[in-house]
Formats: sequence, C-alpha cells, structure tokens
Amino acid sequence: KKKVVSWLLGPLDAAAPQRLELGAPAVAMHVGPLDDQPGLDLATLGLDPPTRALWSWSGEGWVQATASAGPAALDVAGGDLDGDGWPDLLTAGPQGLAVHGGFAGPALGAAFVIVDEPASSIEVRHLDEDATPDLVLADPPRVVVRLASP
Repeated sequence: KKKVVSWLLGPLDAAAPQRLELGAPAVAMHVGPLDDQPGLDLATLGLDPPTRALWSWSGEGWVQATASAGPAALDVAGGDLDGDGWPDLLTAGPQGLAVHGGFAGPALGAAFVIVDEPASSIEVRHLDEDATPDLVLADPPRVVVRLASP
C-alpha cells in the first residue's frame, strides 16, 4: 500500500481532496513558503528511506519540485536562518540539526549539521525583538532555545 498525504489547499473541493503519493511513510511535514513562487509549499520527510521532498503548488495541482536523501531525521521546519532572504529547509534527528539549503536561492544541496546534538523536534520562530529567526530544539526531557543574532 502506498503512503499518501491528503490536503485541502488552494481552490479545492472538500468532497474531492487531492492525494499526494509519497512512496514512503511521512514522519513529518512542513507547510509554508519554501520557494520564490506565491503560495504555500509542502515539505515532506520520510523515515525509511530517509528522504526529503518539496512539493510546490502550481495553481492547478502539486508538483514535486525537488527531492534529496540524507541522514535519518524526525522533524522538519523552514525558515531563513542564513539571512539571505530565502527560506531554508531544516531537519532534526539523531545526528543533530541539519540545514539543507534554500529552494529559491541556493539549490537544495548536501545537508550540513549546525547543531551536533540529537533533536527529535524543531521550531523556527521569532522569539526576541530582532528580525532574525530563532531555534527551539527538543529532545526530551530537554528543550534548547538558541537565539540567533543578526
């Protein structure tokens, strides 16, 4: 049985949701702007095999914009961590927090680890008064907050 994600974004009818075939179970998803096109995008994270995929809304349906493999991860988030104006894709897992580059600016490339402590979940939010996104990492029983500086 193929694993699917259903959504109701865009001009869709609730009686006929669109289905997105992932090929592998999705362990996490992030919905938000991840490319230079208007509208929201969907990033999916597969556990076995460890995969990341970006799905972009074309106005008529979803298209897979890019996909990559990488270390196993448990959660995915998006945010402009490097200050280049383009959203970056981040994954959290046993190897730590990895950045996979931006989709709209630099191409999705090899992951590079920016926090080398295990994390099972991640959030990117503005927690202080500057304009730079901050990180909240969790790996129970601990939570780590990293305030970024401009």
